[in-house]
Formats: sequence, C-alpha cells, structure tokens
Amino acid sequence: IFFCSLHPDPATYPTFFLGHADETGEGAGAGTKLNLLLEQGASQDDVLATLDKGIAAARAFGAEALVVSLGFDMAADDPLAAVAVYPDGFATMARKLADMGLPTVLVQEGGYLGPSLADNGRAFLTTFRKAIQ
Repeated sequence: IFFCSLHPDPATYPTFFLGHADETGEGAGAGTKLNLLLEQGASQDDVLATLDKGIAAARAFGAEALVVSLGFDMAADDPLAAVAVYPDGFATMARKLADMGLPTVLVQEGGYLGPSLADNGRAFLTTFRKAIQ
C-alpha cells in the first residue's frame, strides 16, 4: 500500500503534528508514504502541479487501484481553505486521476462549509464519470 497526501504544511496549518514531508513510513513500510506539502495561499496551478507529483509517485510505486479522499476544503471559498482551487481545478484533478486507468474508490471528506461545495462536487464527479466511460 502506498499513501500519498496533498495538504497544507502542518508547520503552519492544523494538524501541526502530522503530515510532515519527512514522514515516509517505517520498518517494512519505509518509503510507502508521501506527504506533498502545499504552501498557505497556494494557487490552483500549484495544487495541480503537486497532484502531478503524487500521480507520478503512485505510478512509480506500481499502484493497481486508488482510494481517493476528495478534500473539497481546498476550495477557494471554503472557510478552512489554505489553498485556492475552483470547480475547473477539481475537474482537472478528476481527469488526471481517471486517466490513470485504475479501479478507483472516491470518498468525499473535508469541505462541508464552502458555498461552492455542490459546484465542486459536480465538477469533479461529472468529469471523472465521463473520463472513465
């Protein structure tokens, strides 16, 4: 199992204690965890470029399936957002993940308060569905 997470730097954003770049797994799991840190205020382009790094790492690992935690709290208008992603950015993320051609489970987590939640969810899910058909 390989675990990759894109999230704000915990040095400046909660959780403060977990998810640092040097946490890469231990023992037999060494090297199976990748925390890709986003700076506070990262743009949509920054987030998408970071996603590309995560996808490349998953491919290099030889991933055979994906479990995707959809963190819509990356939305620009989410009150807890530390980065700025818009509906078209969520659609691009969906396309990139679908293009991996792997069996995928999508789990919505994070981002319950933003006014654009429905738009972001629709953009991601519609794009993902179309891309896998």
